[in-house]
Amino acid sequence: LCHLLDPDNINAARAAERLEPSAGALCSAGAAAAVSGAEAFDEGDHKAAVAFITVAITTLGGHFFTDTAAQLFCTRSAAHASDNNFSLALLDAAQAVLQRPRWPQAL
Repeated sequence: LCHLLDPDNINAARAAERLEPSAGALCSAGAAAAVSGAEAFDEGDHKAAVAFITVAITTLGGHFFTDTAAQLFCTRSAAHASDNNFSLALLDAAQAVLQRPRWPQAL
């Protein structure tokens, strides 16, 4: 499965918070939602995973790295697929590929 928020991205979010508190708070809130989504997915609560990851994507907007976007869409796709929502899973998988075309997990 996809791993959310690699250490480089977390460090960048923390740096952003120091430089621009409002942007940093936004990054921190989005990162917290992403982590909660990953935990919910790991626990098998796919509906909660979708909800948390949707909050992360919405909160972060254009303020996150392409790799993180691919990871978020990939994990949300897996959560949709686990709940037999294959059309939504396909849409998120397509977004993951758009964000990171050469990433094998997105394919």
